[in-house]
Amino acid sequence: MYNVMFAFTSPGAKVDNRFNNGRCPPNFRIQGQSCHRIGSMLPMPGQNPRFAQLYVYDIENEIENRMHGFRSKSGVDVNIVRKLSEMLYEHNIHAQSFRMARDRLCEEG
Repeated sequence: MYNVMFAFTSPGAKVDNRFNNGRCPPNFRIQGQSCHRIGSMLPMPGQNPRFAQLYVYDIENEIENRMHGFRSKSGVDVNIVRKLSEMLYEHNIHAQSFRMARDRLCEEG
């Protein structure tokens, strides 16, 4: 759950479900090429931020926004979410790049 909570992108692929008929272990079979979908840096009006948008949009409420994306918050420790967020901003070049983009967005309006 924490991994998904801090993902920058969502996976994209054409998934073949023909073999998932309940009689065997689940399969995840991709036809063609997989990709990463990043989308807009800001959420559409009326929608909650997701994926990379969480690194740019409403940074003051980032932890709450991350937790809001999950129906069941049982088992999610807000202190772990906060520490993971701090660690990513300190050590992850992608998180730092998104924060820089957010700062530029705020400066320029």
